[in-house]
Amino acid sequence: MANARAIELWNDLSDDFGQLLESGEGCDVIIYAGEEPIVKELRAHSLILQSQKGEWLRQDPVQILELVFQNHACKSLRDYCLSAICENPGLVFDSSNFLQIDESVLILLLRRDDLAMKEIEVWEHLRNWGMAQNPLLKYDVEQWLAKDFATLEATLHQCIPLVRWFQIQPFEFSRKVRPFKKILPEGLYEDILTHHLDPETELESTVLPARVSPKKSLEKLEETCNPQAPDDDKSERTIRRAKTNPPKKRSNNDNIGKDDEKVSEKANS
Repeated sequence: MANARAIELWNDLSDDFGQLLESGEGCDVIIYAGEEPIVKELRAHSLILQSQKGEWLRQDPVQILELVFQNHACKSLRDYCLSAICENPGLVFDSSNFLQIDESVLILLLRRDDLAMKEIEVWEHLRNWGMAQNPLLKYDVEQWLAKDFATLEATLHQCIPLVRWFQIQPFEFSRKVRPFKKILPEGLYEDILTHHLDPETELESTVLPARVSPKKSLEKLEETCNPQAPDDDKSERTIRRAKTNPPKKRSNNDNIGKDDEKVSEKANS
């Protein structure tokens, strides 16, 4: 099914750029779709694929991503795919084929500092992927034996160091990570607990920086380049209001009148 979608994608693209592709000149992407003995060679230009506003990537993101990464020559297209997915991780992580994604591609995504996901969501997807690679594991972790945790740890061994564990909120860590604490290195688990109890304590584990989404990075860059000026309209309104309704000054006559009233009250009493 995935290969059929890739072929369909190619047919759609070839309708728009048929003449260009027929010549073969400038093609920097070759994708092989299908299985022996029926294999179709798909030729394309990375710039053309990028110009499609990522719509082609939505067709079957997991399969397309793996096909693109098989071709080491199209670096620009790989970079484009990674950036597009980091900006919208749901394309891959919420895909029905996510559990079949190749580990090498998953590691590339986990390494990204601009992956726009909450870290607890990263862990949940990673956990589900690891369990899917071992269908004999029971869904209820409370029924697991030591060998079950060892199996999951072996599957996620390369991915565990890439999770930003210290960016997970304490209550989320307690509910969703602690049941799987046996797959974490002992020193890492103790450091996470220490970090939440006493953030000032120096840790032995490597603390990866928090991920920054592409949108937040752009906003921060714009703020740096164009610092926000004071709200002139607000300042002007304040000045105008002060001029229109100046504070009432108290005169000495006001105080004298009040003193006379007090004296009169005392005399009458």
